[in-house]
This record gives sequence, C-alpha cells and structure tokens, in this order.
Amino acid sequence: MMLRQHATATFAISFPFLFPGPGWIPALLFTVFGSLLPDMDISDCNPVSGNKGAVSRVLSFLGLVFNWPVSRIFSLVSGKDMTGHRGFAHTVIAGLLLSALVGLLLFVAKLNYVYAAWLLIGYLLHLLEDAMTPSGVEPFFPFGKKLYGRIKTDNPAWDVITVLLCVPTGIFLLGLAGSETARASVALLVLALVLTIRIK
Repeated sequence: MMLRQHATATFAISFPFLFPGPGWIPALLFTVFGSLLPDMDISDCNPVSGNKGAVSRVLSFLGLVFNWPVSRIFSLVSGKDMTGHRGFAHTVIAGLLLSALVGLLLFVAKLNYVYAAWLLIGYLLHLLEDAMTPSGVEPFFPFGKKLYGRIKTDNPAWDVITVLLCVPTGIFLLGLAGSETARASVALLVLALVLTIRIK
C-alpha cells in the first residue's frame, strides 16, 4: 500500500472509535502518524534530497536514527537479515519499542503519554494492511510466521478498499448513522479483510 492509502484507511478505521471522546484530535493524529512509521525502512528515501515531501523526510530521519541501528542489532542477534523493507520496522517489536520511546518523550515533556498507545495502534494497523499483500510481513519476529494476502501493493483495488472503509465514517460524519453503527460497520469490514490473510 502507498502512504496515502495507509493514512486514509487508518483514519477511516479509527475515527468512529475516537470521535468525540476526550483528546480525540491528537489521538487521531498519533494513530495516523503511527500508520506511516513502518515505512521508515524504505531505502530510497534520502533525507537530504530536496524533492522529498515532509513526511518522507521524517520517515527517512527515523529510518536513520532508529531503524538502521536497531534492525542491525536484531539481525546480528537473530542471524537473519532484518534491515530491508518489510524487515524489522514491520514487526510488532519495532512498534512496541518506538511507541515506548515516544511515550517516554511525552512523559518527560509532561504531555499525555497515553497518546503513544494510539501511535502503536496505527503502527499495528499498517502491519495488518501490509499483511494483505502477496509480499506480506513477518510481524511476530523472531517466531518466523509470515502473514500474506493476494492484493498487490500497486493494485487499484487498494483505493476501492480505502473508499469502502471510508463509507461508514462518512455516513457517521453526515449524521446519517450513529457512532455505534459506524463502529460496527468498520469492525465488520476490517474482519472481512483479516479473513483474506494467510499464514505460512
């Protein structure tokens, strides 16, 4: 999936569960940002390149200061190369470590460190979304189980899936359905997508 698809799908999935609760705006921002973080392992993002967008620059920076050193440590310990795209950064361990680090920074800054949990939720949603592609992911490293699906990353079907996920949220925003209906609809759509995932 492309970054815009990850962001849109995660927004559509999480919005009905967050709105209009306390602190829903920063929680939503942390969730959507978390959904972009696993792609910090894309090697062709050059942080000093002038033609990269702000999001790509942030992801490249995190790739250099977090993913590059930590993935090499885990590669040495496990004996398996986890440094490439959909390597270490696409694991639950990476999401937990990064969320813990963000939570610590928020705590030190005397901000609400609970937002780090929403960052983790967004991170995990990215892994789930990537698990529906043929390349798949190994989110449970070091246990080696791969999750994969059938829809290629560049397939226009992802735009259709993203739109379908947005429908319950859009209906909810227009006041045509309540939050419970929107949540149930989103949950059913996500469950249907999860059921397409295979394990090997």
